Amino acid sequence: MNPILLTPLDISIAASLIILDAALSIWLKLRLHRQIAIAATRMVVQLVAIGYVLRFIFALNNPAATLLLVLVMVLIAAREVAARPERRFKGQANLVIGLSASALPPSSRRSLH
Repeated sequence: MNPILLTPLDISIAASLIILDAALSIWLKLRLHRQIAIAATRMVVQLVAIGYVLRFIFALNNPAATLLLVLVMVLIAAREVAARPERRFKGQANLVIGLSASALPPSSRRSLH
């Protein structure tokens, strides 16, 4: 497996798009620029952290450890899906729906949109 190498140009393009969003927020008086900056910072920290975790797990070369990490990631994603809607089903139905959606193969998910 070959890593995807990001060049300084790639990083600057991504950063410029975030800066453009923040500038548009200021210009249009949307007052979202602070949230955009916080979200961008959180995104970078989370991606770096998960990168180190994945590097460590893959270096173990242990299928059980990889499967455990996948399971944890699916459960966290399902919990996020269940927690986001403003209107919720009774009981744990939102969590079940989130788990069901994350269990679908990628080709099936495309047809749901």
